[in-house]
Amino acid sequence: MTPTTPQAWQSQLPRINVNRRGETDKMRVLARFKHQATNTYFYVLQGDSCKNFWLYWGFAVVSGRQFPIQVTVSSHDLESGVWLGGVPCEVDTSFQSGQWVEFKNLHFPPSGPLAGGRMNDRGSGKLTHPHVLQ
Repeated sequence: MTPTTPQAWQSQLPRINVNRRGETDKMRVLARFKHQATNTYFYVLQGDSCKNFWLYWGFAVVSGRQFPIQVTVSSHDLESGVWLGGVPCEVDTSFQSGQWVEFKNLHFPPSGPLAGGRMNDRGSGKLTHPHVLQ
């Protein structure tokens, strides 16, 4: 049986490697899933193909939390809604990959200079960024 939801980005995923976890800022995010009901995002950084599903490792960004959460979750759990309250997560087909640090700074801006973003033209202080969530 083939893995569920075969996507082009899945073939590019590096295998899950716990020894590389300290290098996460430099890791490439290849996909983003969104859970509409809770406004939760799951960024996929690594993955392994199993018999009939994928196992993903990455970060969950939960609305109202002040930090990302490291998560290992199966494609089945994301697609079936087992992961978050019975509502499936959807892969963001318009997502553009980038380094994890870009997305981390988008959700959790660092104090001090606006690393990862810039002031908008009117100087309001609102961050603009190529990965702004719709």
